[in-house]
Amino acid sequence: MSVVIIEVKDPLSGPKIFDSLNSGQEPMTVGDLVRNDIFARGNDGGGTIEDFNERFWTPFLSGFQSGDESYFEDYFFPYGLIQDDNVKKSEVYQKLRSSWIKDGLTAERAMTQLADFQADYMLLRDGRAARGHSEAVTRTFLRLHRLGSLTAAFPFLMRLSWEVRKNEFDESECLKVLDMIDSVFTRRAVVGHEPTGLHALFKKLWNASSEPGPLTAAKVREKITSAPTVQWPNDEQVRTAILRRALYKAKVTRYVILELNRVTGGDVPDDPNMWIEHVLPQNPGGGWEAFSDTERSEMRDLLANLLPLSKEMNQDLGRDPYSVKRPRYLDDSIFKMTREFAASYEEWTPEALRSRSDVLAATFLQRWPHGPTQP
Repeated sequence: MSVVIIEVKDPLSGPKIFDSLNSGQEPMTVGDLVRNDIFARGNDGGGTIEDFNERFWTPFLSGFQSGDESYFEDYFFPYGLIQDDNVKKSEVYQKLRSSWIKDGLTAERAMTQLADFQADYMLLRDGRAARGHSEAVTRTFLRLHRLGSLTAAFPFLMRLSWEVRKNEFDESECLKVLDMIDSVFTRRAVVGHEPTGLHALFKKLWNASSEPGPLTAAKVREKITSAPTVQWPNDEQVRTAILRRALYKAKVTRYVILELNRVTGGDVPDDPNMWIEHVLPQNPGGGWEAFSDTERSEMRDLLANLLPLSKEMNQDLGRDPYSVKRPRYLDDSIFKMTREFAASYEEWTPEALRSRSDVLAATFLQRWPHGPTQP
């Protein structure tokens, strides 16, 4: 066996050399680089590496675990953008290391700083409530977690959560901002807009909305509405999408249905217990002659034809005619929205479906207004 000693003058070159010699079999990640850098630092109170690992690193690492999945590696980019909203993903480690060197941080102090936004990140990632929030703030953040697809806004939302937890930001303003972001993302998803431009907007939104003076909901609204690359769909665009767009396969539809059920006074059961039911089946059998072939094709995936049901009831009803489905909706469904639907519609026809589309559009616009008003 031959041993080769390589003296590396620039610490940032070390990982590059390792990656080259390793032939790419075990690529170095940002998490690897951060861990190695922190463990190479001195501890405030001395102690062994094993002790530091047990007291600091292992709790930090395990805090990103959600079931069988770890969100550890995904944390560093939004965290880095909070520190510097111009940083690129490939530059995060270098930026963090430079700041630790500049501030002369020991391993413990670097770990404390690094973990500062962990609770806020996991609140968004897996709905794990962060200590320090009121019930109203927690409830609103958890709704955003159910909405999902908010990765582009993570740096802003993590900072907002942290500021509120530390009593550095007004709670009522926070709720307005969260409702606004909910409206932007939900409306865009329903209309079918791609996420283009969102990352560029939200990584700078905190600093841009804090000049001059402190951040407010009004400033956030102004920055969002004036962003040239991000459209906040207006009422007419949303209404048209609800009346005409096939939404069954859209990722946002589950969230929209659960929220519409909630605003009618219903509970929000655990997501796994909610299946999306087609009132007019995707492949209808007998009893659906009121719909022409064209109407079946155009209407079956519209929001107005979709209801929340338990998995068991959804599978049990299948392609049954509405005369069979209706009493089951009315008497057996755990969802208030579904029970009220059955009470309101004795028959399910194209005319009834169009009528419900108008009702849902009005309810949607009230729940997700084009502004920072709490529903």
